Amino acid sequence: RQQQWQNWTYNVLPKLVLVFLRLWHETESLRTTNKLALLPARPCTYKTHILDIAVVRMNAIEHIMIRICHCQTAGEQLLTAGLFPCSPHRPSLTVDISVLEFVRRLFVNLPPNNTAFCNTLEGFLASRGYKLTAK
Repeated sequence: RQQQWQNWTYNVLPKLVLVFLRLWHETESLRTTNKLALLPARPCTYKTHILDIAVVRMNAIEHIMIRICHCQTAGEQLLTAGLFPCSPHRPSLTVDISVLEFVRRLFVNLPPNNTAFCNTLEGFLASRGYKLTAK
């Protein structure tokens, strides 16, 4: 866990700060996120990987495919599109940043209980015919 924390703290998050600030500015503090989309993949000379990623939105779960490489990380691509990855390198799940903002505000007013929230979200999505296959 210590190594994971250090990776997120010193490698992953610092690279995403400028991407998030640009997102925050372009969406007027996340008020206008409906036009966000993944940018087309740029040509790259590095080894690339294709990822199939589940996207959790407020009203749906969908799957997207992205190509990652040394110069186009998953985190940077996803955050540019208003999505936050569940892991720093090869995520299988990403959450719409608006959902995370809702949860942040929710937890300010409720005692923190991640398991209850996750079970509630999974049940909420299941009632609409969606099922998360990624953990």
